[in-house]
Amino acid sequence: MSTRFQDTLTIIPLRIDFLASPWMPTNQEFTSTNLEARYNEMLFRVKLDDHKINAIWSILTKLAKLIHVQSGVALW
Repeated sequence: MSTRFQDTLTIIPLRIDFLASPWMPTNQEFTSTNLEARYNEMLFRVKLDDHKINAIWSILTKLAKLIHVQSGVALW
């Protein structure tokens, strides 16, 4: 499996902050943090809409979502 990057990729660790209610996923915000702080709060999975296996994908033409593992809240 090969990966190609056309632009420089900058990785910033993201984590979830609970705002008004910790029980409502809609009341969360994404913030950046350092790599060592609260590791489990920074786990995300990538969901690609309409993706074929072993195909090259582009987020410029298709929808990609970052889904927070603990809460299921998506950022796209």
